[in-house]
Amino acid sequence: MDSSRSVVVVVGTRPEAIKMAPLVMALKNDSGFSVQLVSSAQHNDLLTPALNVFGLAPDVTLESSNSGGDLSRLHSQLLLRLSSAIGSIDPDCVLVHGDTTTALAGATASFYKLVPIGHVEAGLRTFHLSQPFPEEFNRQSISRVAQWNFAPTQSAKANLLSEGITDSSIFVTGNTVVDALLWIVNEIENNPELYLRLSLGLGDKLGFDPAEQSFVLFTGHRRESLGVGFEQIFAAVQDLAIAYSDIRFVFPVHPNPAVRGPAQSYLEHLNNVHLISPVSYDEFVFLMRLCLMIVTDSGGIQEEAPSLAKPVVVLRERTERQEGLDHGLVRLGGTSRPAIVHCISSMLKDATTGSLPRTPCNPYGDGNASARILDTLRRSLAP
Repeated sequence: MDSSRSVVVVVGTRPEAIKMAPLVMALKNDSGFSVQLVSSAQHNDLLTPALNVFGLAPDVTLESSNSGGDLSRLHSQLLLRLSSAIGSIDPDCVLVHGDTTTALAGATASFYKLVPIGHVEAGLRTFHLSQPFPEEFNRQSISRVAQWNFAPTQSAKANLLSEGITDSSIFVTGNTVVDALLWIVNEIENNPELYLRLSLGLGDKLGFDPAEQSFVLFTGHRRESLGVGFEQIFAAVQDLAIAYSDIRFVFPVHPNPAVRGPAQSYLEHLNNVHLISPVSYDEFVFLMRLCLMIVTDSGGIQEEAPSLAKPVVVLRERTERQEGLDHGLVRLGGTSRPAIVHCISSMLKDATTGSLPRTPCNPYGDGNASARILDTLRRSLAP
């Protein structure tokens, strides 16, 4: 008789795929668990390649949602489809990650079906519901219904306790994104064929050798920056590219037309700005290892960069990842053109003069978060 515990892991976006991949691999390698990886297809074009890097593919892929950017429609579509999938599988627990609409819908569907929920990367907070939007609302809501809140840091645990979340439901594990990053770094460093493929492929895409020339790596995608926000951001990058003509700026552009359009308008005429299509996760890690610094509105990059001793300027007014600011390698650049230019210029100066920490030291984890989550589930779901 099969005594394995049935676990559904729900993902829908590229960051979820990357951060849940090491946990899915750990579950699949443990005979005590039977795991089904369910894709909501929220961002299917970006999710599938991200999973492929880890040798994974969804066991179940739901119908792609056409919400037209409307969050209410997206959530309702995902809720119905995930409810059906979870009902068909009837698992012992469902694991969701972070703060996406997929995570909220997966947790809500599981709650309605009385299936225990594990929330990976629980407890991140800005305590401002509009920053980031709608993620702050999503993650606060998921914490209320999760049986297991897997907090990446002690600060995240403190946030949960301040909201009245029961201490016995909180487990400080580190962040699985560090597991994913270190797995990829190990693959790159110990597989000469992979290293050569990545180096040559990126050289072709960029038109220069990223190992030989200094560059700033840039990403941007957040919903709250659409419109005026991205105009300020891209205008600032334009100013910096002109001021630092000896430094290249590499921007894998998010496919959202509301990002791609203004990026091209402000930046594509500049010789030292390289607008390229989205890259695979192993390609992105390769670029992170080589760059001078990273400018981003991403959450995950704030967690990855300290393991590579890379400075980061965050294009937000607030961050839910205070530990990186305390560490000294992460600074808030704000969202106005002058503030962004000032912060990046200051960080570039410190990065090139050796004023920043040079030793990798990550406050978000040690690469063993998945093992800790697995151990908690093993004990909690024992037959």
